[in-house]
Amino acid sequence: MSVESSKFRPSARIISTIGQDIIKDMHAAIVELVKNAYDADANNVVVRFEMIAEENCNKIVIQIIDNGHGMSKEIVETKWLVPSTNDKLNRRSSPKGRVMQGRKGIGRFATAVLGGILEVETVSQNIKTSLRLNWNDFTEDKFLDEIEIYISSEYSDIENGTVFKITGSSDKLEQWNEKEIDFLIKELKKLLTPLKKSDNTDTLNNTEIDIFNISVEFGNFPILMYNNQTLDITPFPFSDYFDYRLFGSIGANGKGVLQYQNSSIGDETTQNVEIDVELNDKQKHCGQVFLDIRVFDRDPEAINKLIENNYIQNNESEKLGKNEARRLLDQISGVNIYRNGFRIRPYGDAGYDWLDLDKKRVQDPSYRIGSNQVSGYVSIQDEEISQLTEKSARDGLKEDAYYFGLQAVVTQALLKIENSRYSFRQKTGRGRKHFFLDTQLEKLVDQSSIKTEIINILVDSRIEEQKINEVEKIIEKDVDEKRVVAQEIQNAIAIYQGQATLGKIMNVIMHEARKPLAWFKNQTETLNKTFVRYSETKDPQALEKMLRILNESINETNILIRLFDRLSPLATKKRGSINEFKILSVIEESLRVFEGLIKLNNISVTVDCPKELIYKGWREDIYIAITNILENSVYWVSKSQKEKEIIVKANENEDVLNIEIADNGPGVIKDMLLSGIIFEPGISAKPNQEGTGLGLAIAGEAIARNNGEIKAIDVQIGACFIIELPIGGME
Repeated sequence: MSVESSKFRPSARIISTIGQDIIKDMHAAIVELVKNAYDADANNVVVRFEMIAEENCNKIVIQIIDNGHGMSKEIVETKWLVPSTNDKLNRRSSPKGRVMQGRKGIGRFATAVLGGILEVETVSQNIKTSLRLNWNDFTEDKFLDEIEIYISSEYSDIENGTVFKITGSSDKLEQWNEKEIDFLIKELKKLLTPLKKSDNTDTLNNTEIDIFNISVEFGNFPILMYNNQTLDITPFPFSDYFDYRLFGSIGANGKGVLQYQNSSIGDETTQNVEIDVELNDKQKHCGQVFLDIRVFDRDPEAINKLIENNYIQNNESEKLGKNEARRLLDQISGVNIYRNGFRIRPYGDAGYDWLDLDKKRVQDPSYRIGSNQVSGYVSIQDEEISQLTEKSARDGLKEDAYYFGLQAVVTQALLKIENSRYSFRQKTGRGRKHFFLDTQLEKLVDQSSIKTEIINILVDSRIEEQKINEVEKIIEKDVDEKRVVAQEIQNAIAIYQGQATLGKIMNVIMHEARKPLAWFKNQTETLNKTFVRYSETKDPQALEKMLRILNESINETNILIRLFDRLSPLATKKRGSINEFKILSVIEESLRVFEGLIKLNNISVTVDCPKELIYKGWREDIYIAITNILENSVYWVSKSQKEKEIIVKANENEDVLNIEIADNGPGVIKDMLLSGIIFEPGISAKPNQEGTGLGLAIAGEAIARNNGEIKAIDVQIGACFIIELPIGGME
């Protein structure tokens, strides 16, 4: 057998693959070439479109002209003509200190997407280097090293810079219609950072973004509105007329203090908002993140405010209409990701909802923020620091644990805005009002007003008293029947809420059940082997081991029994009746649900409740309410770094029986507490979808069924909830 060495010999088609197959579209191709101009330390780059008549057909010529440092003949030969070179990756920064945007080494091949002929003229230190490529040559059946590329150089007295001239067929010309030109301009606007120094500018990379001007020129061009026009590209500005804003830096550990503003009240006073981003097993911290998120309500009142503010700034001839105002918001909407001052596509594009905002908004439109309501700027650090890597095709970041970590950072920041915004809207009467189900059912059943109106009409019509009495009895009978139905609905709701609570705490129970279940799994096999050994040898040690396992199994079984006993008050399919019960026994039952987590997190629990304190009502409801409040307390206290404490007190005060549950955790967001929205379904401050937003809502409903009320008290440390029940209980 003979062994010979061989080598890869790339086909010329690889260039077509790099260019046309990897670069997403013609807009992306131009963006890549503009980024290359930035890497070349250019202060100005011009994208020029022109139509030329050639051989009885019209063709398109696109030029990318920059005043950067240019390239020498050696650089062209050894780096520019080397596919996927790692030159920029190794250098990382330009001579002026700019962080390189085009590290993949494929941007130059973007020209193949724009047209078949490429002519390059680049000047560096008074030497002009020129070359011409026909990309069609690279699709023929040849090897890459068989295609000759002729390079010339000569003296030049013009300033440094580079011109890419791309000539495309009539088909390429037709592609650049008005819609595509408009989209390109929008892409170039969004490429540049919208932040100004007055906007608390992103300084993640400790570099000030220097001058980089982009313009688009049109010579002889078939689209009339652009023919012989020049457009200076300026970034879409962040509107100064946001309704809500959250901005600042979040550290590499996920912690930070952000600034929150609410301009809806005419007061842009800044409030500090602490954030501590929690990640799940599929997420990792992605370095420091700077964000500036601005939110618009988009209701008629907010739109009118935007129009008025625009009018004040400009003049009457420029006053916006409602449709124009909405279109402006559409243009700037989306959460964009930037690195070193340049946008990463496609984040922020219309229809690219990378945070699933619209999907979440469908579930609760009054609480959640939609993608067309937010204009967001998110800045990330370099790949080496953040581990957030762009895909080779320039169509976003690799969707790995670091990317999911970035999603978590932005999502949890948005949750801060959503909670504060919703609280404000509820407090000022702009949001949807929440009513307890019992109240709504009572309204459906209550016929007193209509009964009075009917009787008055009958009396005024001089109907016989006997007939009036008959009508009154019919109405009362109908009310009685409806009350029975309402009670059945109320009972069903109570059962469903009990089962919902059961579902919420099952994770707690199953966490503790894993240990005894694992013990049974392991010891069953051991017991079987030991039994076989004893059967064969009558070894007394084997018998002793079997007895030890059996005795231990009793203990593990009792652990499981006690665990599932905790669930029995919630697992019922039938609602119990109103009875007298001791409050202390309900508190102790609720605490037993969480005894494993309480022990694991070293939480101190104090209970102060008289043994003789009795209430008459639905025991399951009080158990549901206390359990849901305790679930929140245990969750938030366990996140604390200080000594963890939960205090439960119960007593009678005049005509009210009070049950107070307090903790020294991070407390309730003040806006949420004062507005009372924490008792509304779907409202949760828990990150990573850990919270259902049902716990306190269910607790409130359960206590309302017992003619009571839950109050959230504003305290300096932690959270405090008080359940107020009437002395004497239910009738």
